[in-house]
Amino acid sequence: MKLYGAWWIACLLLAGCAGKRPMLAESELQAQFACDRAQYESSLVAAVQALVPRVYDEMRQEGAGRSAEPAALDILALSGGGDKGAFGAGFLRGWGEVEDPAMRRPEFDVVTGVSTGALLAPFAFLGTDEDLATVEHFYRNPQDDWVRLRDWFFFLPGRVSLLDITGLEKEINRTVDEEFVTRLAEEASKGRALVISATNLEFGCQRRWNLGDEAKLAAKSGDVHGIHKMMLASSAIPGAFPPVELGSFLYSDGGITANILLPMDWRSPNAFLPTWRREHPGTPFPKMRYWVIVNNQIQQPPKTAQPTWPCTASVGVAAAVRCSNVVQLELLRTQAEFLNATMGTNIEVRAVAIPDDWRPPVEGTFKSETMNSLADLGRKLGADPSSWVLYAAPGRGTTPEELSRSASLGVSTKNPGTSD
Repeated sequence: MKLYGAWWIACLLLAGCAGKRPMLAESELQAQFACDRAQYESSLVAAVQALVPRVYDEMRQEGAGRSAEPAALDILALSGGGDKGAFGAGFLRGWGEVEDPAMRRPEFDVVTGVSTGALLAPFAFLGTDEDLATVEHFYRNPQDDWVRLRDWFFFLPGRVSLLDITGLEKEINRTVDEEFVTRLAEEASKGRALVISATNLEFGCQRRWNLGDEAKLAAKSGDVHGIHKMMLASSAIPGAFPPVELGSFLYSDGGITANILLPMDWRSPNAFLPTWRREHPGTPFPKMRYWVIVNNQIQQPPKTAQPTWPCTASVGVAAAVRCSNVVQLELLRTQAEFLNATMGTNIEVRAVAIPDDWRPPVEGTFKSETMNSLADLGRKLGADPSSWVLYAAPGRGTTPEELSRSASLGVSTKNPGTSD
């Protein structure tokens, strides 16, 4: 009996490696990767670089007195967070209710999204109250068939994923239809950028897609299925959701490689700042405002862990994502302070996250009660400009008090902090 049990376990383990895709040699994979490698790194840099003429023209109009608002490059970054994207959906709605025009939700020049942020990003890119109401309704009303166990044998290693998300796929296909994608293409044609990311599982690296450019191609062909696949690839929680095959490679959650996608590459000669200095020497840099919505809590709520693989896997992934958020935010703050001090840039960085003292009303994921609680909280904090933590701004460093506050983003469900 012991020998039979060991043989059965060995078969299960081997089944986990026996996939349906052909096994390619390393040299074959490298050859395929070389064909589109440039897109992995350059898409975001190129998309932001393309904004130079648009922003320069805005500054010229401002100088000629034809613009009431000062020219600024507004960049929105939406993090991953699974069902906690309901917070971001609510926050975007509430943000439009702010009375102060300087802090009200702007029309974004750049929108980036990772994982659940990639599902939110197209709606934030369009940016109308109606579009944001649509995505908030989406997050407030999770359906039973969106996410469910694949079958009775979901735990076997040969299964493509633990969960079946056929219902969620259908909902995305229905909402992000041809008319919606055509509108994305129209906004992208104005010089704005919409970029999302996923993780290439063959190479373990980040893949970025300029969804605005992809929307232009899809609008011309009438085939929007590729847009759906990119959004699903970015949000494919590893192991839980099925990976997505695009072209030659298999993709999964963008949060694996970076849970916040931030365009702050000044070292590339094709990045925004070097391009501006090269093409408009002597012209001051425009104001750049980074707005980061973290669809998660910065500090993990304490909870007893159990020595089971579902518990350790889920808690471990959650901890990794939270640590990634902190690293990305601190890197952005440091970069902004460095550039403001050494290059004379005018960069502001603000961030907001789910308050650390919030607790879900019920256990489980994709629960209506929890997602509505988060959306309500997002609406409340979005309408309050003091919810934002100011990470960096010209002519000032980060004080010890601000650093302490930024460790948890300083916002409480009971007593929001201040932005200054």
